[in-house]
Amino acid sequence: MSNGRLAASAALVVVCLAATAHAGFKYSSLSVVVDQHDRYSYGSLGATRNNASTQEYIGCSSFGTSAGCEAWAVNGGYVACWTSDPVMAGVAARLTSDGGVYFTWDSNGNCTSIATSSYSYYDPKAP
Repeated sequence: MSNGRLAASAALVVVCLAATAHAGFKYSSLSVVVDQHDRYSYGSLGATRNNASTQEYIGCSSFGTSAGCEAWAVNGGYVACWTSDPVMAGVAARLTSDGGVYFTWDSNGNCTSIATSSYSYYDPKAP
């Protein structure tokens, strides 16, 4: 085996080992955050459902071309926003039961952005 081929093989092994070392990563502290001042909220539905608080929640609902998101956090209070933007409604509709959501709103309670995400490191909801 040539030195170049040996070096390439060694590099491939290192990359594979590094990837294996990170498999199974879990991010279990993404429960609800509400920032009333900067008007944003985010959280993972599974982590929020599983946390010790019996009061916190976060989520979105879509109704055709409209949507609404709401959250309640112990340290941030309650917030809700609504939109008739079909693009944001489509994003809200893709929120999965164990996914994450981030949303922002204006001073009139209109959603100004909605983002959803699904990652393997989010906590699934426990029974």
